[in-house]
Amino acid sequence: MKRIVLFAVFFCLSQLSHAASVWKVSNGKDTVYVGGTIHMLSETDYPLPKEYSRAYQASHKVILETDVMSLDNPEFLQKMIAKVTYQDGRTFRDELSPQVSKAVEQHLLSRGIPPQSMLPYKPSFLSISIALTELKLAGLTAEGIDEHFAKLATSDGKPIGWLESLDQQLEFLANLGKGQEDELLLYTLDDISTLGAWLEEFRTQWLAGDMNGLSDSQIVEMKRDFPAVYKDLLVERNHNWIPQIKAMFNTPEIEFVLVGTLHLAGPDSVLTMLEQAGYTVEKL
Repeated sequence: MKRIVLFAVFFCLSQLSHAASVWKVSNGKDTVYVGGTIHMLSETDYPLPKEYSRAYQASHKVILETDVMSLDNPEFLQKMIAKVTYQDGRTFRDELSPQVSKAVEQHLLSRGIPPQSMLPYKPSFLSISIALTELKLAGLTAEGIDEHFAKLATSDGKPIGWLESLDQQLEFLANLGKGQEDELLLYTLDDISTLGAWLEEFRTQWLAGDMNGLSDSQIVEMKRDFPAVYKDLLVERNHNWIPQIKAMFNTPEIEFVLVGTLHLAGPDSVLTMLEQAGYTVEKL
């Protein structure tokens, strides 16, 4: 199961292409735009590909996965810390094998992070924290696509909606790799060693809107090696979102729906489900 943690924190590289992961979905008379988001970017990624601007300008309302503007809310941060750390005195050493714990601690030391400061974190969040550190070292320190459009819509006075709550997203991430904690950390450390090549591959496919390529390079391994993660992070959430997206075709507004790019790739994707339901899906 390659790149599951990197997927979980959602990122990409710079845009130099003439295509993008943005689609127009219609039922003959009504339209909804759907775009793939990346939750971490570099400063050089802006401005975004023109297709994102076209969809935004043509829409009356922006729909995001969740309320990204409330991620820094003190109440939510307190809830998150309680969810991703042990509250009974245990540490990740109690959850991981001695060999994996040693590998994790050696990696943290190599990045100047005292392992003692990370001991209270559960393996799921430990994996995410390690990946986030690497992404920042790779220069991905700017706001992501979802936050960008949340700020833009707020400034322009456009309504913003969400497909799921922050609590729901926290639950998904807190349970990442549950029951396969050793494997999760080992894959995370292995992914880091090939980060540059992965970034370039992801960049090319995302910018081209190549969902078949993303399915082959990302979805297939996830589905094969971590079926529970695939089901929880992608399939179930996609199924939960489809009724909400279908209901948007019955409103007078045109919505621009922005979700993580891999939710748009593979046989269980949002785009596939909409096509199977009879909607016309066209790449911008």
